[in-house]
Amino acid sequence: MRIICPYCKIDREIEHTKGPCNIECVCGQKFPLDEKCIIEEFSEVDTVLPDHIGKYKVLDLIGFGGMGKIYKVFHPQLQIAVALKSLKNEFAGDERSCGRFIRSAKICARISHPNVVRIYDCNYTEENTLFLVMEYLTGGSVQDILDKNGYISEKETAQIASGVCKGLIEAESRNIVHRDIKPENLMFDANGVVKILDLGLAKISNDARINNETRFAETLINTSLGTAEYMSPEQTLDAKSCDCRSDIYSLGATMYHMLTGKFPFGTGDAAELKKKHALQELSPPSSVMENISPLMDMIILKCMAKNRSQRYQSAGELYKDLIAFLDGETLLPSFRKDKTKSLPHWKKLEFSFNYFFFKKYPSWEKLAQEARFLSPFSLFLLLLLIILTAFFSAYLTMEATPGLPVDLLLHE
Repeated sequence: MRIICPYCKIDREIEHTKGPCNIECVCGQKFPLDEKCIIEEFSEVDTVLPDHIGKYKVLDLIGFGGMGKIYKVFHPQLQIAVALKSLKNEFAGDERSCGRFIRSAKICARISHPNVVRIYDCNYTEENTLFLVMEYLTGGSVQDILDKNGYISEKETAQIASGVCKGLIEAESRNIVHRDIKPENLMFDANGVVKILDLGLAKISNDARINNETRFAETLINTSLGTAEYMSPEQTLDAKSCDCRSDIYSLGATMYHMLTGKFPFGTGDAAELKKKHALQELSPPSSVMENISPLMDMIILKCMAKNRSQRYQSAGELYKDLIAFLDGETLLPSFRKDKTKSLPHWKKLEFSFNYFFFKKYPSWEKLAQEARFLSPFSLFLLLLLIILTAFFSAYLTMEATPGLPVDLLLHE
């Protein structure tokens, strides 16, 4: 089929693909494949599917990724359907693109986790076409849900994000930073388990062997990689400086999009978006969707703090808050910690005392917010005061009771 990019206006041919999907042009812009950009439904490039790619029997063409065509193929040894990404012709002769492709496979292969897509193989065909074989996911992506429904409920957003956090915790343990967390890169398997994919932009901290195996790795150092709508402020300046907190920022931006159906700072010119992420104050999600709770606002705003020292410092910390939110707790773990940092010792004691009861009886906290003297700590102090007053009164009564005169006792 022949299509025209709505951004650079380049007319080019791609293989015919079924159903709605997103296309990435060579100019770097992504856009939905619809009637507005399709010039010719079928063209000379549309041919019969190859029978095999390497040892893999081709079953169907799934669509197009950022760098290659994606096929559904049959794995002869595992006897299962898998996804095969074959590098596009326009990238196949480019050393940097091939380097990124291989590097992506090596980084992905380091991780074996239920919330990260599995990699089975990376090889060349007899025609010297590079391909990557990975887990075949049938549940669609977060972006598909957004395209269909417009937004995702608060509870489902927290559930999806908690699964992403578990994958990022595993990546952190291996010093891997994804650098491109977004709805399109979060997919589901047949059981609804969310999985992180496309580690092509990832970096491995403190691993010169992997990072220097390709020349493309050297070009990553001073470039701002990722997707502008979800990119952290520091990532726009220097991709090398990114750590796990950049992924947390991008996940926060993704959650914002999921909850509201809108990008945190809109969409459009990449340079302008980068500026907004770095300088413009973020409006809480509840200002866009009224039914979003204050606790979710707190989570998103902390994820997307401009200063990364004020964000969640690890995916594990964010995961604990998301689980607490899903469990219906009214005090999130990371905010309990932050709240007590600068408090006097007696205030910390009060906070810890109240938390024990509030966790067991959440409705008690709401009552205490309306009438502070009804908080567990206040009631405990009141009870303690009553007991002490009673003991002191009893002591004074005993002291004031007159004894019998000695001479009267002797006379008797």
